[in-house]
Amino acid sequence: MTRAQLMVPYRLVFAAIGLVAVGYQFGVTLTNGYSVVNFFSYFTNISNLVAVVVFVVGAVRTLRKRPGSRTWDVVRFVSVVDMVFVGLVFNTLLTGVGGGVIPWVNVIVHMLMPVAVLVEWLVLPVGRRL
Repeated sequence: MTRAQLMVPYRLVFAAIGLVAVGYQFGVTLTNGYSVVNFFSYFTNISNLVAVVVFVVGAVRTLRKRPGSRTWDVVRFVSVVDMVFVGLVFNTLLTGVGGGVIPWVNVIVHMLMPVAVLVEWLVLPVGRRL
């Protein structure tokens, strides 16, 4: 079994965790009468959803034995940079600032997912210059 095949469950589990967290926060947003546009204006929400999609597509590509393309590598890289940025900004500048986010959702979208995306990148690095 290759490293990419071993990472399929990892990718799917973290995709599910990220989707549940963002989905729950979206539900809270709608329940409280906030706009959908407002929800999707947050970089954290967009970045986490992109990371979820990258994890799912990466797992499917691996299962279908489709090699990575240059475009796919760039999309993965952008997702990693976005998520690391989310983690760094939140943990250095925004920790302790209230914002209406559920605490467990906060931990997942600002701490767990950035680390998970970075680990996935380090375990499955791109074999070419971007």
